Amino acid sequence: MKPWNKIKKWIFAIDQWNREELTQMHERELLELQNIFALVNFGIILGLPMPPLHITGEIMPYLDEELVILFNRMDNALDPVSELFSIFSID
Repeated sequence: MKPWNKIKKWIFAIDQWNREELTQMHERELLELQNIFALVNFGIILGLPMPPLHITGEIMPYLDEELVILFNRMDNALDPVSELFSIFSID
C-alpha cells in the first residue's frame, strides 16, 4: 500500500470522527436550548419572572412535546410504576 493511501485513510478517519463529535455536540446543544426554552415559558411554576404574554402565546405552539410530557408526568406523579412504563413506551 502506498504511503499516500495511508495518509488519505488517516485523514478520512479524522474527518469522520470530527463529524460525529460535531453531530453529538449539536444534539446536546439542541436539547439544552429546548430545556432553556421550556424553563423560560414554564418558569412561572418555579417563581421565575414570566416573559410578556404575547410572546409566550406566539411561541406556545413550539412546546407541544414539552406540554405532553409535562401533563403525562403530572398524571403519573403518584404512581412510579406507570412512570416506569411511560419511559419504556409500553402500551
